[in-house]
Amino acid sequence: MRNYLRKKGNYKIGAILSYLTLAANCISGIFFTPFIIRTIGESEYGLYQLIGAYVGYLSILDMGMSSSVTKYIARYYRAHDKLRENGFLSLSLLIYSFLSTVAIVGGIILYLKISVIFSQSLSADEIKKAKIMFLLLLASIVITMIGGIFRGTMNAYECFINTKGAELARVVVRVILIWALITSGGGAVGIVVVDVVVNAIFTLYRMLFCFIVIKIRFRLFSFNSYEIKDFAFFALFVFLDMLFDQLNWKVDNTIIGIKMSTVAVTVYSIGANFSNYFMNFSIAIKSLFLPKVMHMESENATEDDYTSFLVHTGRLQGYLLFYLYIAFLLMGRQFIEIIMRKNYPDAWLSAVLVMSGLIVPLLQNGGHPILQAKNKHHIYVSVCLAVAIMNVIGTWMVIDRYGIVGAALMTMLSFIFGQALFLSWYYHKALGIDMRRFYSEIIKGNLLPAVVSLFFGALLVYIYPIKGWISFIVDALIYSLFYFACVFFMGMNDEEKMVFKRKGTM
Repeated sequence: MRNYLRKKGNYKIGAILSYLTLAANCISGIFFTPFIIRTIGESEYGLYQLIGAYVGYLSILDMGMSSSVTKYIARYYRAHDKLRENGFLSLSLLIYSFLSTVAIVGGIILYLKISVIFSQSLSADEIKKAKIMFLLLLASIVITMIGGIFRGTMNAYECFINTKGAELARVVVRVILIWALITSGGGAVGIVVVDVVVNAIFTLYRMLFCFIVIKIRFRLFSFNSYEIKDFAFFALFVFLDMLFDQLNWKVDNTIIGIKMSTVAVTVYSIGANFSNYFMNFSIAIKSLFLPKVMHMESENATEDDYTSFLVHTGRLQGYLLFYLYIAFLLMGRQFIEIIMRKNYPDAWLSAVLVMSGLIVPLLQNGGHPILQAKNKHHIYVSVCLAVAIMNVIGTWMVIDRYGIVGAALMTMLSFIFGQALFLSWYYHKALGIDMRRFYSEIIKGNLLPAVVSLFFGALLVYIYPIKGWISFIVDALIYSLFYFACVFFMGMNDEEKMVFKRKGTM
C-alpha cells in the first residue's frame, strides 16, 4: 500500500492537477461570476460576498491544524511509526472537536450581532437573508475544520492525484449545481446551500479515502512533553498566519459593507477576484512543498540547498507571475468591461494595486514551507500580523475619502512592508538563505523578459486597441507568444529549459 501511495502521489502530477484546478477556478470565476451577478443582481451578490467574509473570520479557529497534521504525519509516515501516527490523529481529533465547539459558540455571538453591525447598510430583507446564509456557512466551516484531519493526512502521504483530482471535480460540480439553481430562480441563499452540500460531499470522500486506502486509525498514544510543545508552537503560529490572511483578504469586504453598500462590495470583489487568481497561480503548488521540504530537513539539507530550492521555485513561478501581471496591466480593464458588459475602472485599479504588492512575496513562496519545517515562522507571522492590523486601521480611516481604491492601496502597502521587505531580511537571517543570490537570479531570469514584453504589449494595444472579444483574443495571443519567446531565449537557463524536455517529478 505504501508503494502504491508513493507511486501515485508524485509531485509532477499533483502540480499539474493543481494548475488544472486553478485554471478551472479562474475560468469559472471569470466567466461564470459575471453570469451570477447579472442573474441575481449586484446587491444580492454583494450580500453573498459580505456574509462570506463576515463568517469567514471563524475559519481561523482551524488553528492551522491541517498544516500541522501534514507536517507531523509526514514525519511519522517516513519513519514508519504507525503507533505515533495513530496517536497524533487521535489527539488532532480531540483538538478539532474542541475548536469546532468554540466556532459554534463564536458563530452564535456573531449571528446575534448581524442586525447591529449592518443596520446602516443593509435593508431588513437583506438582514434576514444574511442571517440564513450565516448559519449555513457556519455549518460549512465546522465541516471543513473536521475535514482538515483527512486533508492533512492525504497531503502527508503525498496522495496528490486523489486530493488535487477531488478539488478539480469539486469546482466542476459546484459550477453545474449553481448554474442549475440560479437559472431556476434561486438567489444568494441557494448558492450558499450548494456550497455547504458540495463541501460535505468532498469531506466525506476524503474521510473514506483515509479510512479505506490509507487505513488510518484513531488510537490514543502517550506523547512526550517535547512533542506536545513542538506541535502547539507550530500550530499557534500557523493560526496567526491564517489570521494575517483573514485580515488582509476579508476585512476589506466587511468594512466596505459597513461603511458603503453591498453594491460597493460587489465592485471591490470583482477586482479582488482577479488579484486572488493571480495569487493562487503561485500558491497552487505550495501545499506540495511542505512534504518535500520536510524530507530535505530530515536529510539535513544545507543553507545552500535551501537557497537553490528558493531560487529554483522563485524563477519558475516568476515566469508565470510576470506574464499574468503585465497582461492584466495592459488588458485587464478592457477584459473586465467585456465580460461584465459594464465598465468597472475602480475594480481594475484595485486589482492592479494588490497585485503590485503581491509580486515579491509570491516569488518567495518556496520559503514559507521551509520556515514551517524549521519551526522558525513565529517571528515572521507576528510581524505580518502586526502589519495586517495596521492595514485594517488604515483601511477604516481612508475608505470614506478614497473608497475601494483606498482599501486596495492599504492592502498593497501591507504586502510590501509585511512580506516583501521583512521576508527578504528574515529569510536571510533566520534561514541563512542567500537573498542576494535569490534576487540576482530573479533579475537575470525574470526582469528582462518582463520589461521587454511590457513595452511590446503597450505598443501592441496602442496599435490594435481592444474593443471586443476578437481584438482581445488577437492581442492576448500575440502578447503571449512574444512573452514566452522572450522568457525562453532571454530568461531561462539550460537547466530550466530541460524541465520542459524531460520526464520525472519536481
